[in-house]
Amino acid sequence: MEIKSNSSSLKYVSSNYFSYILFIQDLVRNKEDLKILDFGCGTGMLLQALSKSGINCKLYGVDIYSNQSKLEIAKENAPLAQIKRIKPYESFDFGEKFDIILANQVFEHIENLDYIYQHLYKTMKPNGIMFCGFPTKEIIIEPHLKIPLIHRLDKESKALHSYLKISSFLKLGQFSRRGYNNRDYIENRLSYCKNNIFYHSFHDHVKFLNRHFSTVTDINDLWLKHVRDYKTYSNTIKFLIRLVPFKVLRSFLMRIIFGTYLMVSK
Repeated sequence: MEIKSNSSSLKYVSSNYFSYILFIQDLVRNKEDLKILDFGCGTGMLLQALSKSGINCKLYGVDIYSNQSKLEIAKENAPLAQIKRIKPYESFDFGEKFDIILANQVFEHIENLDYIYQHLYKTMKPNGIMFCGFPTKEIIIEPHLKIPLIHRLDKESKALHSYLKISSFLKLGQFSRRGYNNRDYIENRLSYCKNNIFYHSFHDHVKFLNRHFSTVTDINDLWLKHVRDYKTYSNTIKFLIRLVPFKVLRSFLMRIIFGTYLMVSK
């Protein structure tokens, strides 16, 4: 079974955003005045997609913007949302509790996950739900650098620096882009590995979440059923994984190729 959106406005929404919206549309039928938080909202594109989805909701977003101009870009992309710039691990308060929290490609950037999960729990309504998607240590290709297994190397090891130099020479991942295979960029990517990505295993994430939330559900198998109307490599790979007969194996394949998708309830 494939689940497709009937909304033409979602046709060109990115694959991950598309799936979040389909989950929410199915969850909130006939509900009004929902409050949705995008935790780590970046440029505001998921908030923009939500504002066009027809879901009756109020939208909020937070992120650690390095400068004011990046915050302004997010506000321009999602003018209907309230968006705040926060510092790392800073508590935030919109004066609201949230029905739904979304966290897309965020948790791999956070070292102290236990603190963040605890704060997100406090911001949710009693019957609130969080949808989150993120790569775990099991993923094969690190999705930000697009280099295989680089996130598994010790951050202080010479091997990490050597691997980045080899990747630059072979033009792997981000180094395939013109002008990105120089010494300064290697040092920039080394700093990124040390300061911006913190990978935990799938089981560690579940353990941390279970300290605060009542239910943690692996929805990788459901994510496989969300496809767009036009052909993509992502849809093709999902189709092939759906042919695998065992749910545990399908979920594992999703985890090492696309990442982990969870539904968490209070």
